[in-house]
Amino acid sequence: AFSWIGPAGDVLHIYIQSLDGSSPRRLTNDPAPDDFPEWSPDGSRIAFIRGGMVYLAPVKGGPESALTEAIGSGLAWSREGSFLAVSGRTPESALAGILLVSVTTGRKRRLTTPSAFAVDEYPAFSWSGKEIAFVRADTTVSDVYVVPVAGGNPARRVTNHGEPIKGVTWTPDGRFLVFGARGLFRVPVLVSAPE
Repeated sequence: AFSWIGPAGDVLHIYIQSLDGSSPRRLTNDPAPDDFPEWSPDGSRIAFIRGGMVYLAPVKGGPESALTEAIGSGLAWSREGSFLAVSGRTPESALAGILLVSVTTGRKRRLTTPSAFAVDEYPAFSWSGKEIAFVRADTTVSDVYVVPVAGGNPARRVTNHGEPIKGVTWTPDGRFLVFGARGLFRVPVLVSAPE
């Protein structure tokens, strides 16, 4: 699944491309741009962001449903598919931190709280499902942090990169994080020495 302006050069929509080489199939049709598609673990739905909201769309077609507000970029499904990690706010705090949102009830649980000048975004679940990596961006720099999904511990800074970072993901062994910032960088989860 990916965002594309399509052959007509329209606004961004979510498309699905089969690995058999057939033509991409357009999933969304709203006139507003759609971005950051993420497959549910069971493959039945795609979550995406449109106009500051997270939507869920059935892969086989049917009505989309709005789930929650999204402040920053990116989102991630929990390994069992019952939660989405998103950048958002709660009634208790207007700061844009990483939230866990139940896909059945919409109930939110805050995992991170940045400063008033920062946004926590681009969440990525570890392969074990016990931690989330994310990017904390302020007005001048971004860095990658890791926070336990269970909560209770503050976020731990993993990089000291000093330039905008656009996205982060875990390697399958859980030992490294890969992030994008004028190229791709890899950093060990336990020490701050990017390659």
